Amino acid sequence: EDVNARYYASSTSISGSLATIVWTTKDFDSHGSMSSGLYTVSTPGKYLINTGLALAGTFALNSTNIIEIQKNSTAVTNVTKYSGGIVTAETIQTSDIISCIAGDVIRIQASSGATGPSIVSSNTKNFISISRAGN
Repeated sequence: EDVNARYYASSTSISGSLATIVWTTKDFDSHGSMSSGLYTVSTPGKYLINTGLALAGTFALNSTNIIEIQKNSTAVTNVTKYSGGIVTAETIQTSDIISCIAGDVIRIQASSGATGPSIVSSNTKNFISISRAGN
């Protein structure tokens, strides 16, 4: 069974603590499984998750930005990116294949160590895509 979804843009405030990213615009969702940033798996299988964010703020040398894929509130994939110098924008992406059963909940969480961090308003840089890759 084909299962796929893509959402983009975000209204989430970001800080030094992990926050669930709430996607504001649906491109498509074959099973209507996303609600308030939580994707509830309807069909068991292996799921390919791709996600990315564009962040703004004042990033000092070695400021951390974190993006995390969680299944049932437990981290499955965690990427920490360190700023290479003083900058005002950063991007962060990750992807993984996750084995799921019906009822599992997938979400993306992110945080930033920048001063005054925010998620940039972008339909092309902020996204999640979810696709069932097989059994």
